[in-house]
Amino acid sequence: MEHHSSADKKRGEDTEGASQAAESADLGDHSVSICIASYNMADTIEESLTSITRDLPESFEIVIVDQSNDGSTQIIEDVSERTDLSFSTISTEYPLGVGHARNLALCAASGDIVITHVDADDWYDSRYFPALVELYLMLRQRRGDDFFFSCPNMNISSKDHMMANYLLTSLPIGANEKEYRWKAVSNDDYLGLTIDRTVSERIKLSERKTIWSRMQRTYRRQLGMYLIGYSSKRIVEEDIFLRSWSLHSKAFRAVLLPFTRAHALLRTPLCDAPSSDAPLPQLLEQNTYTLAELWGNFDLGEATAIANLTDEG
Repeated sequence: MEHHSSADKKRGEDTEGASQAAESADLGDHSVSICIASYNMADTIEESLTSITRDLPESFEIVIVDQSNDGSTQIIEDVSERTDLSFSTISTEYPLGVGHARNLALCAASGDIVITHVDADDWYDSRYFPALVELYLMLRQRRGDDFFFSCPNMNISSKDHMMANYLLTSLPIGANEKEYRWKAVSNDDYLGLTIDRTVSERIKLSERKTIWSRMQRTYRRQLGMYLIGYSSKRIVEEDIFLRSWSLHSKAFRAVLLPFTRAHALLRTPLCDAPSSDAPLPQLLEQNTYTLAELWGNFDLGEATAIANLTDEG
């Protein structure tokens, strides 16, 4: 319950300013689809969707692929009736896996711009969605072509670009994100934004993950990497030591690895691991910039909605 009160307090602050910030993002004639995959998230989906839709412009729609049997479908319907935003819910009879679910949401999206990797067990400050889309559009105009924009806690691109380049294998959460990034790096198509932890924690206000759920997610992530051809050595080097986990988190992941490896030996790999002279985290870092660096490198004006929200402008 502690997470609830903290998130509620943050969401309740400066409601008028939140609406003004959302409206200030210049999206022009563009429509935006937020794509969400949900699997048995009845305990979190209402708060998640309420936070996501709180201050969104009418040019946004929500596309949810619901693979649940725990009552989530009715909760999604109840939330959709409390907002003027367009809701598109696709229910499946059995779990598809997060990769296929995200593909299905992407295919069903009606917006010309899509936001992916928005999770149904997190809640957000919705002002950042239009602000980051505005930044993506400015960068796309400066670059002269489309690209995969990795923002804090979301990915943004055009629907056509995502459909052509980023349909996913049915991998677990975590490994699924790694596939996104490998494809983007391989296509020379990746542009990342990093911001300080304080701002990042405002974008994704809170999350509800128990020790057991974290263990399950880490286990699935490691298993997914084995299934795309990663070796134990490569997982340790790229996904444990080179990431900014705490020492405790690194030890936690290392302890799980032998058990995940034993499970992986019983499974058939889905594909070969992407090859590279440099580990993925290093390749991503080479193409990831602070907001100030993006302004300078791409000659962007600082008077943007994201600048106002992050207090960097």
